[in-house]
Amino acid sequence: MNGVKLGFNIPLVMLNFKISNKLALPKMVLEREPENCIEGAERLARSRSGIQVIDSTERVFLSGIIGRLAVVGYSLVIAWKHERNEIVGRREKRYWIVRYEFAWRDPSHVPVIIENPEQYEAILVELQNDLCSCTSWRTRAFLNPYYGKKGAVEGMGTISVDCDSRNVDENVLADNVLYIGDQTKNLCLVDVREFGEERGGGRKSPPDDWYQMI
Repeated sequence: MNGVKLGFNIPLVMLNFKISNKLALPKMVLEREPENCIEGAERLARSRSGIQVIDSTERVFLSGIIGRLAVVGYSLVIAWKHERNEIVGRREKRYWIVRYEFAWRDPSHVPVIIENPEQYEAILVELQNDLCSCTSWRTRAFLNPYYGKKGAVEGMGTISVDCDSRNVDENVLADNVLYIGDQTKNLCLVDVREFGEERGGGRKSPPDDWYQMI
């Protein structure tokens, strides 16, 4: 699959970045306590309830997605990083998840912890510069249940955009860009060959203002 329509029935969109290098973590976001075994088991159980709406795709460019979320009505409400562990072969490997949560129009359904306007802008700038620009990711997206105070809310969902296998390069070559349409509000992947400057191997790398060209 490639896409899902955003709007009032999707109150929350989450951008999740899996990072193994502690030095590459953003500094402006909150740091949560490391995940314990019970929390890890609960997280894995919840992850099985989602529906994949964007297939796992290599070399996806994210520059512009922050602006697109704002255009269709989403605002950043929470940003944090969380140390976790996974078993690779017979060894336990440490990594971090960095999450940015964007709420649809009225963010009253989640606690707004970014109250300082200067901090808010700094977090968005750091997200754009450190995780979205000059970087491509292996990306996939899931439609998960949306939980209110009394449990799952029927007819509503949460979108989780999961990014890993980071490729950092000033001349990053991406095959696709993550995009949200103005009218359709469809979150989807767009083939980067539709625009941008020619680069090696027949692929194109989008300019900084690529999202204004579509």
